[in-house]
Amino acid sequence: SLLEGDAERSEVFLPIRRGVKLLEKEWNLNYDVCRYARECGMSETSFYVRFKEWSGTSPVKYKNGMRIAAARSLLSNSNLSVSEIAAEVGFDDPYYFSRIFKKLTGKSPRGFRDGKKGQPV
Repeated sequence: SLLEGDAERSEVFLPIRRGVKLLEKEWNLNYDVCRYARECGMSETSFYVRFKEWSGTSPVKYKNGMRIAAARSLLSNSNLSVSEIAAEVGFDDPYYFSRIFKKLTGKSPRGFRDGKKGQPV
């Protein structure tokens, strides 16, 4: 987890800890970054800068990474449709979900699922 690490990263993390923990808890909900910044008592810009310094990515990309990890699991282990999985992991728009999924995995959700069929579990 990114929550542990070297002292320098820990120092960067401390002011944003409450916001990060809330974001990780609400990974499948569609709240704006300002919610997590407020949790830390800082501006959205300050939170974004600190978050990126700590994680190497933006809060939205970090959240999308968690969402796509959950979607990969659902695609592999359930018979839910792509639209149902998109909604389950917090995407209101299944087409946007498919674009993000492909961007992060290199495959469409359907292509990912088809590639899993016939493979040993």
